[in-house]
Amino acid sequence: MRYDKASKEALTARDERRTRLIEDAIYKRARGYKQSVKKTFKVKQVEYDPTTGKKTAEREELKTGIDEVPVPADVRAGIYWLSNRAPERWGAHTSGSERVSEPGGVVILPELDELGDESDKEDEPHE
Repeated sequence: MRYDKASKEALTARDERRTRLIEDAIYKRARGYKQSVKKTFKVKQVEYDPTTGKKTAEREELKTGIDEVPVPADVRAGIYWLSNRAPERWGAHTSGSERVSEPGGVVILPELDELGDESDKEDEPHE
């Protein structure tokens, strides 16, 4: 099947949008997020006699609500994201104290003192 120029451009634009969506999903998964989940709860309704204070009726109802569930960060997605977006810093290296990817998929990071003072500044509160 042959495509004309307009069709090829449309397919390319569609593929670029899909690629951006996948990139965003990997990034979101690498950082972690909160997901809204619709849940059903059982709620007990109790009625009391106003004069005697005794229970006159009791019934249970099902009510639907939204619950925020945290989705933890996925380290593997983070490693994947970084190794593809910044391969010069996060790719697999084999020399010296640089990061080395071992056969088991473990990434060995440099010692903290090798990072210098720049990394400490990010953790300090901003004034």
